[in-house]
Amino acid sequence: MKNKTLAKTALLAALSIIFGYIEHLLPLPIPVYGAKIGISNIVIMTSLYLLPGALSWGILLIKVFVSSLLFSGFSAFFYSLSGGVLSLIIMQLLKRSGKFGIIGISVAGAVSHNIGQLICARLILSSLNVWVYLPMLIFIGIISGIIIGVLAELTLKRLANHL
Repeated sequence: MKNKTLAKTALLAALSIIFGYIEHLLPLPIPVYGAKIGISNIVIMTSLYLLPGALSWGILLIKVFVSSLLFSGFSAFFYSLSGGVLSLIIMQLLKRSGKFGIIGISVAGAVSHNIGQLICARLILSSLNVWVYLPMLIFIGIISGIIIGVLAELTLKRLANHL
């Protein structure tokens, strides 16, 4: 790995942790426990466009591990990991298809992140009742996906002149 790519990867991983911490400090009044806008996902979206695909996985795994360790605890690790893995798979597939813009990819990533977390909750809690949250989480995912997609697009435009 070239030094410049390594530096970008490390910087993006650190930023994702910092953004996750900021979001942890500023909980939103959303009626679904644990629902967030996902500010740190601006970094994941940016990494999809700036770095080779495998490095986005590294950033995601670092973000999930360190954020869970420092801010949310061990149980949140599995929810965050399951949502992040499904989300990144979907986003990489959609980006690779070339048929979707960054905002559409972000929305799909946010919704699939929520679905991944519900799948994890279903497995951990052994209850079908978790699916009652699906409509609200899809709505939250669409809104947050649009916001994150717009911010990631603006970030990429600003970075284009500096990289």
